[in-house]
Amino acid sequence: MNKEKKGKEVDIMSTIKPIQATPELSGKDAAKLLLQTNTKPTEKAMKKNYMLHNVLADIRKP
Repeated sequence: MNKEKKGKEVDIMSTIKPIQATPELSGKDAAKLLLQTNTKPTEKAMKKNYMLHNVLADIRKP
């Protein structure tokens, strides 16, 4: 039983991917990133995301 449990832990650990380091950003890349994070989504995009969230919530209900 103990060996089986340990084997499962190893299998789980082998499927987890490591976080990769972010390469240095150029000035243009940094500006694009800041623009993207400071931009509010459109009303249409927010409605779509809300609808998709509700669909997923309904699917996941037990």
